[in-house]
Amino acid sequence: MGKHRRHSRREDTAQSAAERRVFHSPDDEDAQELDYWQPERLTLKAGIRILSWPMRLAYLLILTATAALNLYAWPKLPEEFPILQWFGYSSFMVSSLFYLIFVSCLLVFLVYRDVVNRSVSRRKLFIPLIFCLGNYYLLTDQLLALAG
Repeated sequence: MGKHRRHSRREDTAQSAAERRVFHSPDDEDAQELDYWQPERLTLKAGIRILSWPMRLAYLLILTATAALNLYAWPKLPEEFPILQWFGYSSFMVSSLFYLIFVSCLLVFLVYRDVVNRSVSRRKLFIPLIFCLGNYYLLTDQLLALAG
């Protein structure tokens, strides 16, 4: 006689939940399984097309606000400024022009990854918004320190 394995209801629901989280490409039968929070990669045009108008507006607002703040801060910032500060001591100096260009390019890249469904986060808009706010607080802190 063979061994009979008892399946519990919890095992069945865990297995079916895991199966529900895995997406397959509808276009290719031999497609690799993708993680559940990274659905199929889209083209940029298709990604923009499936975004709702409020999401499109939010991404555009993030990019525009970052570009405007960087352009406003550029002539006012010193040639180099500290990125990290602990207990009043600066720990990392960076060229202000390099920082502004790097942050702008990084934000464009993060928005692109959100639009083509390859974000680092499950939630769209989260990562670009965090970087936008981080840039805002860092630059306003520098500008206020220079004004004071």
